[in-house]
Amino acid sequence: MRSVSLRARLTRTPSHQRGRSEDGVDDRWRGSESSVGVGFVPGRSFVGRVLESGWEVKEEVARKGDWVIGLLDVRKCGALQEFVIVDRHRIYKVPHPRMNHPTSLGDDDRSFGDSVPRSSFAPDSRDSLSSRSVVSGQSLGSVSHEAGYLSPSELALLPLCGVAAYRAVRTFVAAFSSATLTPSATAQGPLERLDVTPRSPNVHENGPRRRALVLRGHDGIGAIAVQMLVRKGWRVSVHASMPSFSDPEEEADYMKQVEDRVRSWGGEEVVFDDGDVGSLGEEGRRGAVVRVIERLVVDGDAFDAVLDTVGGKAIWEVSERLLSGVGSVQNSPAKKGAFGSMRKRSPRSKGQFTTLVGDVPERTIPSAGDHFKAGIRSLKNSHKDEGRNSGKVGYAWVSVAQDVDWDGDDIRESIGAVLRLALKEGIRPRVGGDERIVSFENTPSVFVEGGPLEDGGTIVVKVVD
Repeated sequence: MRSVSLRARLTRTPSHQRGRSEDGVDDRWRGSESSVGVGFVPGRSFVGRVLESGWEVKEEVARKGDWVIGLLDVRKCGALQEFVIVDRHRIYKVPHPRMNHPTSLGDDDRSFGDSVPRSSFAPDSRDSLSSRSVVSGQSLGSVSHEAGYLSPSELALLPLCGVAAYRAVRTFVAAFSSATLTPSATAQGPLERLDVTPRSPNVHENGPRRRALVLRGHDGIGAIAVQMLVRKGWRVSVHASMPSFSDPEEEADYMKQVEDRVRSWGGEEVVFDDGDVGSLGEEGRRGAVVRVIERLVVDGDAFDAVLDTVGGKAIWEVSERLLSGVGSVQNSPAKKGAFGSMRKRSPRSKGQFTTLVGDVPERTIPSAGDHFKAGIRSLKNSHKDEGRNSGKVGYAWVSVAQDVDWDGDDIRESIGAVLRLALKEGIRPRVGGDERIVSFENTPSVFVEGGPLEDGGTIVVKVVD
């Protein structure tokens, strides 16, 4: 079984134009003007069993017959095939998938086979969460997932969505922590590595808890990031894209489903954009997200961090304006906005902006120039020198083409951290309904305009029943 996550073009375009994926995989084979030759196989994330392993692969990494999950290089992809050759640094051993059992979010994996005995796999106890936070009156420990077991669909999506989310959330840790992070994954559990020791906690209307805005946090990478932030005590607001509906009742049902989903994760609020209304072209749909953030700025909402899963320079510029107002609440009366409270700006204010896409979403593999510009921007907005950079908004780019993160962890180590969070804390990728689990033969129907991959959605493909 493989998972595919394509971010469809931000508007409906003729079929000869190229699409783009949420995880950076171009839907290139669909277009007649494709720059990729015959033989390109999409798909990055997968779950399956090991048929053979090289003599250099140690037993604790994987051996014949083990179940593993993995994430292929975005430059090559190739997960949508029955047999895959993968480097040992890109896989991680997992417990036997939980079969014939619907998830707590209504996802059903009954088509994957009969129930099987439970695996003896057990995550390290050092990754347990010492305390629980409560958001919107709901205990975070009340998540109804069966602890320690994931469905095949969840396992297939976990590397694709979880690695990027985990790395992005850790940039927030670096921005708001005065402690030096331990680079070794074995020294700390994944939740401990997400701990935040505030330099100077910002006082929001509900106390000193930090507040984050996650763009397209209702699905895909954003959904896992929301769950991670909530479990660390953050207040999380979620932006959700609005598809075009002809029936007002369908639109209302969609909004309610998204709101209920985000609430079940512990999110605080959902902000919908205006979708296709008055928007033409890719920049038009991206403009809908910009307008949402501009509205938050006008309403005086205060955020400590923004996680960008959309991309584009305009997103960074408007988010910088939003975050530059981060600071302590003044003693003067607060003005209520549409989505929160207005606060006076502090001259010592700071915020953190992290993007998964960069300034040029159309470029799957970042160029040297892209990295150079991002590096200069990050240095200019560094949090390290509080005297010189007071009031600057920190910038970080977590690229999907990045094999090793800024702390030295490779793909395997990042997958392991995310897996432990899933097994111990109930953090799960959103699978969705039956329409988002397709057979290998029906995969071409996924790569169409207006299909299930719209607006950052994900699809699980059953390569082998």
